Amino acid sequence: MQENLTKVYGLMNQNLNKYLSAGSKAVKEVSDALVVLQLETPNVKKFKEIMDTWERDDVYYDVLGSSYYPYWSTDKKANTPETLTKVQAADYGKLFVVLETSWLTTVKDADGTPNAVGEWENTSAYPLTAQGQANMLKDLYATLGNQDNGLGAFYWEP
Repeated sequence: MQENLTKVYGLMNQNLNKYLSAGSKAVKEVSDALVVLQLETPNVKKFKEIMDTWERDDVYYDVLGSSYYPYWSTDKKANTPETLTKVQAADYGKLFVVLETSWLTTVKDADGTPNAVGEWENTSAYPLTAQGQANMLKDLYATLGNQDNGLGAFYWEP
């Protein structure tokens, strides 16, 4: 059973990689724009497995992008500066950018619509304050700037 799942997973990756290659080729045919491929949540093992298939299937891209939400880093396994550094340093010769990140200053409801994070959740990564937000961004940009391939980050939902 596991062998069959591995074969199916491999075929799915090959098919997806064909789409990614076609998209990259189309971008380069009409533009000088950099091609960015994004993976979510810095996870060294997952990134390596996926990037290895991109290399195997000759998927072209200029920049590796990642999401980065340290609010969900209480387990110390992902979304930490240490993990982000390891993912950024992956030996594929690509530029690196965080394509989505944010930090909460409060979990209080401000608009009457459901929040993605509730008051019952807690994190020890940074305080849920404006200073905590500033500290997270300072650490994020320091991490990205510690290596030559870091481009920056896009912040949203302040």
